[in-house]
Amino acid sequence: MTCSKWSIALLGVAVLAVVAMVSGCGGKEASERAAEEIVERAIEKAGGGNVDIDVDGDKVTMTGDGYRMESTETTEWPDDLPDDVPQFTYGKIERVARGEKAGTGEFSYNVWVHDIDADAAAKYEADLKKAGWETNAVSVGEQGGMVTAEKGDLGVSFMHSKEDRRGNIVIATQ
Repeated sequence: MTCSKWSIALLGVAVLAVVAMVSGCGGKEASERAAEEIVERAIEKAGGGNVDIDVDGDKVTMTGDGYRMESTETTEWPDDLPDDVPQFTYGKIERVARGEKAGTGEFSYNVWVHDIDADAAAKYEADLKKAGWETNAVSVGEQGGMVTAEKGDLGVSFMHSKEDRRGNIVIATQ
């Protein structure tokens, strides 16, 4: 799989989360399957190759040529992340998406959080530094903040809105 397909797959996670949030409980309805097909066609037309999307309650799975992504509603920090990635404790987790490229060891996680502390970016930056990460933080005043960090072949990015008290943490191999 080319790098552009991996990028398309990562962007697809956001679409998958929306599909999961708007789908109802219980068995698959015609509207749910139609939403799956629309997203599949959009990703395929964008150059992502053949994909299959499956929505099952609070879990959305996308598989394609050499990659697999799964997005699940949860309140738990992913327990299969590398140990040197500090756990985010400055808000509540609501959804985690995991992606991996077959046979390469490359992976990505998207962790959606809410009820975030206003100074979460500064606090998480301190946690990352303490764990040996090289960080760069950007404050956007009253709007929000962002922290990016690197350690070895891993990258972490945290962005949040102070007004909405919502954010996203991306952990990925580089």
